[in-house]
Amino acid sequence: MLDLMRRKAQSPYLQATMVIIILVFIFWGVGNQQGNGPNVVMTVNDVPVTYQEYQKTYDQTLNRYRDQFGGTIPKALLDSLDIKGQTLNRLAEQILVRQEADRLGIHVSDAEVRDNIEKISSFQTNGVFNINTYRDILAASRLTVEDFEASVRNDLLSQKVVGTLTRFGWVPEHDLASRFAYDNEQRKLRYARFTADSYLDEVKVADEALAAWFEENKDKYKSAQQRSIQYLAFQPANFGDLAVGDDEARADYDASLAQYSEPEKRRARHILFKVDENAGVDERETKRKEAEEVLTKARAGDDFAGLATLYSGDSSAANGGDLGFFTRGRMVKPFEDTVFAMNPGEVSGIVETQFGYHIIKLEEITPATVRPFEEVKEEIVARLRERRAKETAQAAAAAAYEQIIMAGSLAKYVEQGGGPLQETGFFEQASPPAGIAASPAFVSTAFSLNKGELSSLVELPEGSVILYVADIREPEVPALETVRERVQKDFVAGEAKKLAAEKAKAMLAAVGTGKDFAEAAKEAGVAAQDSPLISRNARFEAALPPPVVDAGLTLSEDNPLAGEVVIDGSDAYVVAFGEKMGLDDKVFEEKRQEYADRIKAENTNALVAAWVASLREKAEIKTEDALL
Repeated sequence: MLDLMRRKAQSPYLQATMVIIILVFIFWGVGNQQGNGPNVVMTVNDVPVTYQEYQKTYDQTLNRYRDQFGGTIPKALLDSLDIKGQTLNRLAEQILVRQEADRLGIHVSDAEVRDNIEKISSFQTNGVFNINTYRDILAASRLTVEDFEASVRNDLLSQKVVGTLTRFGWVPEHDLASRFAYDNEQRKLRYARFTADSYLDEVKVADEALAAWFEENKDKYKSAQQRSIQYLAFQPANFGDLAVGDDEARADYDASLAQYSEPEKRRARHILFKVDENAGVDERETKRKEAEEVLTKARAGDDFAGLATLYSGDSSAANGGDLGFFTRGRMVKPFEDTVFAMNPGEVSGIVETQFGYHIIKLEEITPATVRPFEEVKEEIVARLRERRAKETAQAAAAAAYEQIIMAGSLAKYVEQGGGPLQETGFFEQASPPAGIAASPAFVSTAFSLNKGELSSLVELPEGSVILYVADIREPEVPALETVRERVQKDFVAGEAKKLAAEKAKAMLAAVGTGKDFAEAAKEAGVAAQDSPLISRNARFEAALPPPVVDAGLTLSEDNPLAGEVVIDGSDAYVVAFGEKMGLDDKVFEEKRQEYADRIKAENTNALVAAWVASLREKAEIKTEDALL
């Protein structure tokens, strides 16, 4: 609907339809769903996958790729990744694995989920799981507790399933020895390199040949599309001179008092006697008696830090049990309740938590503080002025956009006194003009619209803008004379590359008919060279291009010459077998277990892939493409 409005924004009949459009939005609702119940995009053996589940998984997958590529993904690469297909496959396989695991009696208990989460160091404070840290980290990552725990459960279930299949991933001794030999057998290569640069002077440039080459490759020199954009910019910096009174600043201070407050902090030491959650009564009683004996020593005046170092099962033992300063909400509740009820220097009784038995000593208290208004007044005024400037700029942009729509065109809005209108002149997408027009959101919007089309409000870090595509210059092939220097350079480089390949092919033919490798190289005007020892596990030792190494590793005494010239960039290589070194049995024994584990993992992965493929083959999977 908004796209339609933008396309018709220059039309004289738009004003007459505005009331109808507004009524449609009010009574119909933007994005109203007409279906009954949730939109099901896929069913897997009658188990439904809703659009919401699909979209969440899609977004997670897309964000992972964005993180890998630094925030942006080229469109061509994005299309090739087929994230929609990846998402559907992932959701289908999760359901299939859960169904089959259930059939096999493989389950994950709530206790297993809890134990795995509590062992994650990111959720711990001084080695102790902290529920508030856990919730804060999930909130910062835009994850709910329910979603995260469901993902942990799925991961654990997958691990159990893989563990079951791993029993079948055994490694025959013959496979182990063959794989080690394949990876570690060392050899030297003989090679001759023909560089294109060596033949640049031999290339003759005839006008007719150059013109023919340009005609064949002219799209390579085609100019990029250019666009000329008119725009209105509403930047907070232009609305920054706004007064903020003392009463307003004081009211903001009172409303945000927590922002200027430092809560009470307490510093404590503890001695932890760890008890497993599944421990029996006897084990618990033994640990409690140990705690009571140490408590007696602590209350008798023994150095608490020394006792913690000697007896505590917590990672803080190395620091004498010191947990540093912490506020309420940072420790598990029984521990926290005890600490915040103690006086400095006091030693607690035995405190039981899910981690075991604690003895606590309160070291010191830092009282709660509040920064006074006069101290923070200037930063409050600056923040309120910045907020007001941003709000004023956004309001001005929204009002201008509405006036443009009602005027019928950007030009008429400007004629009626709106503005000031700015223009970029023609520019390419890869070379935007300086200033606000260089913003990625500005550029992407500018190149997503058609000629004569108006954008909606575009939010940039610098403010809001409204764009209008004034003109478009389509790509065109230039005349040969205007790019002759560039074309001639490319032509010569291409012909030199052909010469290098031809010389290499001639040498390869000579060696193939029995001529000595070094002699054939000398006759071709290049030097025969020997590589250092290389293997598949040490393929970079030769400092040779990967295609040359790949070709060389296929050669042997029985097959000593690569059958084709190897091309790497502009260079051509003739590659031959040099010599081979025997395997070291001692190294094999040292790496036996490493290879056994690696091959077992590969076999297991292949088994899992085949297992999931068989589940898919037997499953009934239906996809509602219309909803995607």
